[in-house]
Amino acid sequence: METTSNAQQDLPEEGKQAASIRWRFVIAALVLAALALPAVFYAQNQVRQASQDSSQLVQEHRDLGWVLNSLKDALQIAESTIYQYPLLLDKSTYRKVVARVAEVRFQSKNINDHYVVKRYSRFGDFAENLDFVLSRLAKETTHLLEVASNVDTRFPAAPIVRNKLLPDNQKFIQAIELAIAGLNESPRPADPQETLRVQEVMRVLEELRYTWSQQTSSARIFIADHSGAFGQSKSSLQQSKNNRATYTQRIDDLLAQLKEYDEVGKLGFQESQSLSMLLEAKKAYDRDFIKAEEIYASQNWRADLSILRDEIRPTLDQAWGIIELMQEELDDFAQQNVMKSLDTADTLSNVIGIFVGFMGLLLFLAYMVFEMRIRRPLLEVSKALDAAGRGENYLPVLHSPTEETRLLVAAFNRMQGQVTSRQIRLQSVLDNAAEGIITVDEYGIVETFNNAAQKLFDCDSRQAIGSPVVDLVRFPKDSVYTDFLELVKSPVLKGGIQETTVTVLRADDTSFPMAIKCNKMEVEGRLLYTAIVEDIGDRIAMMAHLREMAEHDSLTGLYNRQYFLTELERVVENIRRGSRRDFALLYIDLDNFKFVNDTLGHLAGDNVLVEVTHMLDQRNRKSDLLARIGGDEFAILLYDVKKEQVMQAAEAHRKLLDDYVFKYDGSVVQIGCSIGVTLFGHHPISKEDLLVQADVACHLAKRSGRNRVHIYRSIDQENMTIMTEDMGWAGKIKKAIEEDLFCLACQPIMELKSNQVFRQEVLLRMRDETGGLILPAGFIASAERFGLMRAVDNWVVNHALESLGKQLQKNPHLHFSINLSAESIGDFSMLETITTALLTNNVPPTAVTFEITETIAIANLGPAVEFLTRLRNLGCQTALDDFGVGYSSFAYLKDLPVDFVKIDGSFVRDVHRDNLQLAMVRSMNDIAHAMGKYTVAEFVDNHDAMRVLKEMGVDYIQGYYVGGPRLLGDAPLFQTESNVIRLV
Repeated sequence: METTSNAQQDLPEEGKQAASIRWRFVIAALVLAALALPAVFYAQNQVRQASQDSSQLVQEHRDLGWVLNSLKDALQIAESTIYQYPLLLDKSTYRKVVARVAEVRFQSKNINDHYVVKRYSRFGDFAENLDFVLSRLAKETTHLLEVASNVDTRFPAAPIVRNKLLPDNQKFIQAIELAIAGLNESPRPADPQETLRVQEVMRVLEELRYTWSQQTSSARIFIADHSGAFGQSKSSLQQSKNNRATYTQRIDDLLAQLKEYDEVGKLGFQESQSLSMLLEAKKAYDRDFIKAEEIYASQNWRADLSILRDEIRPTLDQAWGIIELMQEELDDFAQQNVMKSLDTADTLSNVIGIFVGFMGLLLFLAYMVFEMRIRRPLLEVSKALDAAGRGENYLPVLHSPTEETRLLVAAFNRMQGQVTSRQIRLQSVLDNAAEGIITVDEYGIVETFNNAAQKLFDCDSRQAIGSPVVDLVRFPKDSVYTDFLELVKSPVLKGGIQETTVTVLRADDTSFPMAIKCNKMEVEGRLLYTAIVEDIGDRIAMMAHLREMAEHDSLTGLYNRQYFLTELERVVENIRRGSRRDFALLYIDLDNFKFVNDTLGHLAGDNVLVEVTHMLDQRNRKSDLLARIGGDEFAILLYDVKKEQVMQAAEAHRKLLDDYVFKYDGSVVQIGCSIGVTLFGHHPISKEDLLVQADVACHLAKRSGRNRVHIYRSIDQENMTIMTEDMGWAGKIKKAIEEDLFCLACQPIMELKSNQVFRQEVLLRMRDETGGLILPAGFIASAERFGLMRAVDNWVVNHALESLGKQLQKNPHLHFSINLSAESIGDFSMLETITTALLTNNVPPTAVTFEITETIAIANLGPAVEFLTRLRNLGCQTALDDFGVGYSSFAYLKDLPVDFVKIDGSFVRDVHRDNLQLAMVRSMNDIAHAMGKYTVAEFVDNHDAMRVLKEMGVDYIQGYYVGGPRLLGDAPLFQTESNVIRLV
């Protein structure tokens, strides 16, 4: 090696550089670059040219495609707008049609002016044809707008209907009215035969007037059906046509009968003249109707639809066809671009193949140079290094050595010095390490025993090294391991990462916990085990103390919420895995703890918690888990317990705390508790659901009056949800009362004898945040549950009587019926409210009726009788509402001082077609009349029901047939001229 080194030193500096691997690599790289650059430049030029061509074609395709898509969108919108106009026929749609067609013409011009269209003639022809077609579409659309904008041009039969049929109808009606007026104005004949003649003629004329009105209605429906007002159902058209034919035949018969009367002299002069006019008007009407019917029966009954069908639709189809051809041509244009790119890729593939073959040849030549000049010299140097490691001498034969191999030999010499230095530093680390480090061979003979290990086992390293490790590290008799070598070879310490803890003996036979990590290594074919050991007695004690603090409550010493939840999760997981044990969760909440805290101070509260903890712990089974999970909340987890035992245990805990009296600083407080219980064990459930169930049960126990035990049932969650929702409604109801968010509506009540409406029932509504109306079903239940109905009744009475006082100035016969709730019955302050409101608003008591339901009256019979009697003494009238749905006892009815009995609508709705309901309503009506009370039938929604009730003798009716509820203030409740309701 010395000779080689000297030979290298004799080389000049330029020769050293030339002999290095770096310079040889640079030369080879330059040669490869000189050969590769032409191919690279050629490929780059081809790629650039192809990229430019492709980019241009893509840009042209994208630009023309964007313009074409704009035209398609504009044409599609225009087409939709054109078809909408004949349906809507409004100015807005008219302007939209004009604007959309103009937009289509503008987009067509853009395509004609586009640079791609001008550049490629194949697009130009399509663009010219498309522009021509769209110009024709514009003209046809203009024609459509002109025709559709005018009713006479849109409907060819419209002038006949307006100018012919309407005057004919008026002539006929005028003639028949003249005839009826003539009969009415003629003096009443004394001769009975003459009287019969007048009545017979009057009957024929009235029937003729009615039949003519039905005929004109059928004709109008026929025209409306053709006009699309009610759709164009063929069955409806035919039905209208058939109806008119029937009525026309009847008219002809009646006219013929009048003509016979005229011929025998039964008609007077005016009736005879009117008959001539009727015959003439009938003939003209039939003639004109036939003309209109022929037009409506033809396909051209509506001119704008013919234009759409015969002109615009073919033009649109032609335009869409041209656009489709342009789109296909544009797609072919893009396909050509793809083919051109593929041709360029094929050319580049051939160039790359040639280049790869050439580079393979160059790489083979480079490998031969590498083998002779680099690998073989490095192999010689490696042999020298291996020999040096074994302590042997070897001189490498270096033919034309490189600069790198020379430097490698120098580095080897430096490495030997560094290894010696590292061994010294490693020994220092071993001697000063805090953990004991023991190295043994596969037979258990100690090879390394550092200072920390000497202190740990009270043994000098000179005695330890070379001795069996079993003599130094000993285990108690009950230990899992028998000797140290067995421990370090065990799987638990495999890899040197896992740590385990064992108990070992010192030299004086005292034991201590020891943590150990072990790593296995192979040195020159020998297996060695290096163990790192440490006395962890202090660390275990500290961890136990921290765990105690983390799992227990600092005040009471009980397990805390975190530990309880962990144990509950473990129990739930066992149930999920198939365990079928019975468990129970008791949720205990102290009833008067807050009172102690607020009045006696937090120190007194802490004393309560400590004393309660002691009592519960003494009462609790050792196998069960008691924990403090909140300020004054405790939880007990009962294991292996039946339902009967759970109730006994819960009741025992409740009684224990009920008997507990807390004494502090002269004050005495009875604590008590509410306990919620949930049972589980046979079905999987999460710990969160268990806590929720126990909490809900505890809340319900408190809600029931405290000092209670409540077992959770599935319906409890629904009750809590309802209670939460009701609480929200309670706030809304209070706000509605304070801010006048309630409003009143009235529904009319009609007297059947006179067919007049002077009575109105007052109904309550609430406005929501958006101004919408909420019906009573949405909030009355919550108001009753939270005791707000008395306040609601006060609001209704005051506002209803205030409105009535104003209305009476214009309508002195107006009468209000106001409903009262159960809370107001027997509350004589309500009587004061009513009296004050009557006086304040100058309302006579006789103008007001107060209603209560049958169920409320019977449930509070005594207070109800007295309350209703006082109302009647004031001068007010009273009514029993919803009669028949409650107790339905006529014996109670005679004891109630009411003026009206309102028969519930469930018996009235189908009274005209249900014999059972008819019999029930009849009996209620008859008995009420026998007791001197008026009757009101609710839910009367049709004429037939009204007719049956009137024949039966019912006094009043109420329902949508008479009128629906209407907000006060929207309009007058009724006008004087509309008091009489038409019943035919």
